[in-house]
Amino acid sequence: MSTPISSGRRLLALLALTATLAGCSDSAGFSFASRSAELGRTLPRGLTEIRMGHDPVVISAPDGFCFDQQSLDRGPDGGFALLARCENLRSLTRHRLFFDRSKSGEPAVISATISGPLENAQTPSLEALVSASHPVRLLASHPDALMPMIRMEAAAPGVPGTSTTQWRGAMAIGDRLIAVSLFAPEGSPYLGSEGAKLLREVARRSDTRSRDALPLVSAADPQRPVARPTALAQTESSQADTPQAGTLQPETLRPQPRPGSDAPRTVAQAPRPEKSSRRWRIANLFN
Repeated sequence: MSTPISSGRRLLALLALTATLAGCSDSAGFSFASRSAELGRTLPRGLTEIRMGHDPVVISAPDGFCFDQQSLDRGPDGGFALLARCENLRSLTRHRLFFDRSKSGEPAVISATISGPLENAQTPSLEALVSASHPVRLLASHPDALMPMIRMEAAAPGVPGTSTTQWRGAMAIGDRLIAVSLFAPEGSPYLGSEGAKLLREVARRSDTRSRDALPLVSAADPQRPVARPTALAQTESSQADTPQAGTLQPETLRPQPRPGSDAPRTVAQAPRPEKSSRRWRIANLFN
C-alpha cells in the first residue's frame, strides 16, 4: 500500500528521470528555423494515443500534437514519451528540421514519464510537486484538481536551446502516476498561460479516454470484452473491419485490411531508421 512518503518518492524519481532524459543531450541544441519547402507536403497521420497496461491507462495528445514514435518507450515498469507537432515529425535523420513555424505555429515539446503499476496511485499535492521539482524560482502555480501544475525557473534549460522556464505537472490515472514537462524556446507563448492550457488539455483528454477505455483482449483471456470503437479521430479501434491510423495496437488487436486495400501501417510494421539514442533524439526534435 502506498504511503504519502512513498508517493512523494515516486514523484521525485519520475521528475528526476524526466530531467535526466531531457537534459543529457550531446547536441548543440534545438533549432526553430523554418524550412517550408521541405515540410509543405501532406503527411500521414501521427500517433495520438498510447496505452499502458491491460486495464489501459491512455495518454492522449492535445490538438496538433503527436507522439514521437522513435523515442517512445513502454514496458512493465513504466514508460517515456515525447510529443511534438504532428505535421512536423519526420523519420529521423541528422540533417532535417522538424518544425516549420509558418505551418504549425509555435514549437514545443512535451515529455511524459509514466510509472509502473501502483497499489494506490494518487495525484500529488501542489506542495509535493514543488518539493520534487526543486525549482530555482517558482513563477506560478495551478492547484488543479485533475493535474496540479507549476511554472518554474530551472538552474539550466531542461533541453538545450529552450528556456530555463518550464511547466511541470503530475497526475494519477488508474494505477499509474504520470509526470509531464513542457519545454519551449525563449519568448514562446507556451512559457506562459498557453503552456498551462496545453498540459491541461493533455490531462483532460487522457483522463476521459482512460475512463472510456475497456480492458484489452489478450490471447490468454479471449472472453474479456473488446474495447468499443470510438468516434474520435486518430484513436485506437479494436474491430478488425474498421482499422484506424493514429494509435499503437497490441498484436492481438491489429486490424486486418479490407479486400483490395493496403494493410494499415503500424509502429511495428513501419520501416524504422537505425535506432538513435534518446538523448540525441530529444535534443534534435527541433533540428
